[in-house]
Amino acid sequence: QQLKPGHRISVSWGTTLSQWVQEITPSKLDNIEVIPLVGGIGQSRFELHSNFLAQQLAEKLHAECYQLYAPVIVENADIRQSLLSDNNIADVLRRGAESDLAVVGIGDPFKSTMERAGYLGEGELTELKEVGAVGDCCSQFVDKDGQLCDTPLNQRVMAVPLAELKKGPRVVAICGGLHKLDSLFGVLKGGFIDVLVSERLTAEQLLPKEEP
Repeated sequence: QQLKPGHRISVSWGTTLSQWVQEITPSKLDNIEVIPLVGGIGQSRFELHSNFLAQQLAEKLHAECYQLYAPVIVENADIRQSLLSDNNIADVLRRGAESDLAVVGIGDPFKSTMERAGYLGEGELTELKEVGAVGDCCSQFVDKDGQLCDTPLNQRVMAVPLAELKKGPRVVAICGGLHKLDSLFGVLKGGFIDVLVSERLTAEQLLPKEEP
């Protein structure tokens, strides 16, 4: 219902978004583009990758689909900068930042798709604990105050930066589960999302408590 002819919709990745894409009712609007927000190549959990989900969504919407041919996390910041200099990669990230609607998931980095897929090893998890990471959005990690964590790991992520999403598209997060409350609080405090789609129990826990 949010989409209009000529709109761009961008998507991140993960189990929740995969389920959302599966449940989308096929439809057709003119000149729709679907863009991945996060890199993702390789065989590990490819069915959850942003590129794969973008392709599936595009097929359901009879839309044009772009692909971001880069890993979600690279070895170091220098490799990231080198990849960002590629015109094709830069163009896809620009289109994602300029999309009309972005649909994202929110993760707990210590119980996440990223960990299960092997993107976060023991070293990365220790690094995230040391900087107080409580959640991630588009594979970028935030602390309990909603600040991007000052960690080299955030400089290795191939994704549209959260700062650009914050001032660009209408961002809809789909996330539920009481185990993700700290993650949700952090991302909400950062102002990175405009709309949260969740189940009632989790949503109620996020509401301000009335004074007795």
